[in-house]
Amino acid sequence: MRPVNRLACALALLSLTLLPAVACGGASSSTTTTGAGRGKPEKSSITVGLPVAAETLAPVYIAVDKGYFKQQGLTVNLVTFHGGSELVKAVLGGSVDIGVTGPGDVFEAVQQGQAMRVFYGGFDTPDYYIIAKPPIDSIAATRGKTWGISAFGSTTDVLARYVLKRNGIPASDVSITQTGGGASTMAALQADRIQVTVLQLSQALQAKDLGYNIILPVSSLFPTFPLHAAFAMQDFLSRYPNTTTAFLRALVKGMEETKSSPETAAAEIVKYHVTTQKYALTTIKGTIKQLYPDGRLPDAKSMNAYWQMGIANGIFKRRLPDSEWLDAKWINDQSWRR
Repeated sequence: MRPVNRLACALALLSLTLLPAVACGGASSSTTTTGAGRGKPEKSSITVGLPVAAETLAPVYIAVDKGYFKQQGLTVNLVTFHGGSELVKAVLGGSVDIGVTGPGDVFEAVQQGQAMRVFYGGFDTPDYYIIAKPPIDSIAATRGKTWGISAFGSTTDVLARYVLKRNGIPASDVSITQTGGGASTMAALQADRIQVTVLQLSQALQAKDLGYNIILPVSSLFPTFPLHAAFAMQDFLSRYPNTTTAFLRALVKGMEETKSSPETAAAEIVKYHVTTQKYALTTIKGTIKQLYPDGRLPDAKSMNAYWQMGIANGIFKRRLPDSEWLDAKWINDQSWRR
């Protein structure tokens, strides 16, 4: 069984769609009471956390390796975790200043009374695929099989349960096990410890070459998806607005370079052991269309679908108002980018 207390990485992703209010006209004024900082960073050394090594985080890798953070007066210590839940806990504990993960984990923390806020989006790619071992060729055929997800409460967990329910299969009719994501998930698939899993594009391409079936692209369910969002404690955003702005300026440069130079981004995800050279460029080109340097969040339709999915899976009791989880000043007023 899934632990009752979990930070929903998955939901985070979909919940990001919640930001449609911002994408379609901006958040309420209650979330933008103070202006974005534009001066010298109040804190020049920060720790930035990532949930896992992933192709869609290429903009962060570029910002580090190209010196974009240093250009903004920041020294960044980049730390990668084993999932969004661990990352959120590190932010809560103060060992990480800013995180980039699926907003669902943030939503869960807010539901538990934590003053944590998403402050930038732009990673709206539905970069997930349901992969299965032959002869499994449909969701219906996964009944009685073992599904591998990165962690309970993660985006892959939420997606797996949503897809099963959507196809009339109770979660009790399959086995769902944690594999840790990344290479460990691929190893579990090859060792037949799992027969079905949810992978991002780079791993899906590898699995296909190994003879596994891609039975469902998540993009067929969600045209846009809240894959990642930048977040921090509200106290950090209030005390260090210039530092937050400096972080975003560097991140945005990384986003822009990822879109304008896919070859550069491909080299970065190879360097950070996300995938091999064989799949890197195809992966980047397949994920940059919905990478938005302006930080927009997914449209209302996608966001609504995500909330419904999370509530149906018991991750959220209710849909949170934007004012409880979003500090939209950097999205709504982009004069800091000039």
